[in-house]
Amino acid sequence: MTKFYYQFRLSPSKRSSLTFLLALVTENCHPWLKSAVNTLIKCEGQIFRFQVVMEQNPALKDCKAIKVVDEATMRKINKLYQTQFGMRTVETLEMRLKTYLECPFIIAPSVLEELKS
Repeated sequence: MTKFYYQFRLSPSKRSSLTFLLALVTENCHPWLKSAVNTLIKCEGQIFRFQVVMEQNPALKDCKAIKVVDEATMRKINKLYQTQFGMRTVETLEMRLKTYLECPFIIAPSVLEELKS
């Protein structure tokens, strides 16, 4: 697992594929672990998208919100989730989260596709 977390510190050219996580999966392991590992491998490009965003927007390089989600931010997100804060559309959700969390908020294209279906 530490190797997985170290991948976030590496540049895209030095980062290895997440297929090494398959070593965690055995025949007898919990189905959720299998599903989690498969999801991580499948969505690898989206997981490390923050690095691409920083390359495209150098002004965001010093913005910690792109790399780290701290406990205070998670509490805010949980509060938003509990109250739903008037977020019935994706556009409203994005606008309110950007304002409330005071950081860039990116919705993955795959999430948008899931919402359409």
